Amino acid sequence: MNSRVIIVPIYYIILVTCIGISSILSYYGLQSNLGFLTPFAVVIIALGLFSAGILLQTGRDKESVSQQFLAVLLFLVFAMASTSSNINKLYTDRMWQSVRNAAFLDEYSKFNTTKVTVRSTINNELENDKALYEKIAIKYNEWIISDISNFKRIITGSQYYQDKKEIEIKLMAELGDMEVQATDPLAPGCGVKCRQHASAINELVPTTETILPKGRKLEEIKANIQRFENEKLNAFCSQGAYADFHLLKGLVEVIPASNYCASVGDYFDKYGSNKLEKLFERVGLPSIENAQDLTSYSENILAVSADLQAISVNISTLTPDYASLKVRTEYPNALNDAIAILENDNTDPDRRDLGKMELRQALIQDLSSEEFLTVDVLFTPGSDVQNFILNDDLSQNSIVKNQNEPIKPFLEMLAKKQDEIITKFEEAMPKGSEIPSFELVEPDSGEIGEIEQTLSSAFFDTPSLKNTIIATIIGFSFDLIPLIFAFVAFHGYVPEEEDYDPVIG
Repeated sequence: MNSRVIIVPIYYIILVTCIGISSILSYYGLQSNLGFLTPFAVVIIALGLFSAGILLQTGRDKESVSQQFLAVLLFLVFAMASTSSNINKLYTDRMWQSVRNAAFLDEYSKFNTTKVTVRSTINNELENDKALYEKIAIKYNEWIISDISNFKRIITGSQYYQDKKEIEIKLMAELGDMEVQATDPLAPGCGVKCRQHASAINELVPTTETILPKGRKLEEIKANIQRFENEKLNAFCSQGAYADFHLLKGLVEVIPASNYCASVGDYFDKYGSNKLEKLFERVGLPSIENAQDLTSYSENILAVSADLQAISVNISTLTPDYASLKVRTEYPNALNDAIAILENDNTDPDRRDLGKMELRQALIQDLSSEEFLTVDVLFTPGSDVQNFILNDDLSQNSIVKNQNEPIKPFLEMLAKKQDEIITKFEEAMPKGSEIPSFELVEPDSGEIGEIEQTLSSAFFDTPSLKNTIIATIIGFSFDLIPLIFAFVAFHGYVPEEEDYDPVIG
């Protein structure tokens, strides 16, 4: 029996089987590259390989070198397309997750480095901004403290106030001396000296009822003296003749609860206690971190300044000394206006751009805002949009989950957000500042599934040599085996057949 009758069908079976398996691999390997054209490309590759195999068989049978050379050349052309797509499929299935994980870690590290650099640089500038805010606040504090101190100094040092104060001191001394004289155990009763004190008191605080009843017993004498004292003190604390003194006293002196006037009517509501000193407490210098703090502090100082103006109006007519009291009213909230005021006051503030200062404050807030750091990613058309917060908690496990979801859409949004941060950063920096360089996110990093991406990863980046070798050997074998078999099976040599011997058969 002629052995070629058996070998030829086996060759065709092997050829068709190998081409079929290779075509299946090629279909999935080409799908990401060609989309709906993939079936047509696979059919062309399969027909090309099959034609190369048949042409090689014919050339071997005819012992035609040119046909064999043409067959091998034709095979190599179609095998390159087939093998590359086979490797693409095999390598992608084994490596897609590790390649994308590595890409996520590399590119997300670039993004985080950008955030850290921007935050650090902006914070340094904010410290300089803060120094300017503090300089303005300190100056405001000096001005208002000076106004309050001036009020207190002029009031307490005025002859008008000193004269009124002497009356109070003399009144309290006369009341005390009268009580001592009237309640002397050796000579009880209001005698000559007691009545002299009473007369002096009447001159200081005239009242309608000035009779001091005589008493026989010590208790009765004490009661009469006490009634007299209460009448005079009530008049002193509430009569209009001494209202100006109490107004001034409430500004510069502490009125203890034990003071007699404190119990008279609405004395505290009308005159208060140590009001100027309390204004000092209201304008204490707080921590100034930003423009909002400065605005709040300047508003507080303006309120205290308004109180000083009201005090000035109330006491300006009492004496010419008080008419000279002046109150500063310019404490602007706007930074540019504040700088202008400081310059007029011979203070040399930093010349910083208000707009950029506000941009820096806004950027540092953005970098801490989940809303700003949230990106919406559509991995594949028709799928749901997914939201990711670009913070330290985000990991590759949240992004690299499905082979059919490429990482590129996420990296594109990451690059876009990085570009937005860098743009805001450059706008917020002072003019002439040295801008640090940033390593930009590469959206094409970690792409795998397309032939050029897979070949680049497998043979140039080579994250896993083992998987590169396995995918290459298996992918190439389905195209190489038919060629090798054709060379072995069809050698073009037909051995001579022995003459038929009818005797032997």
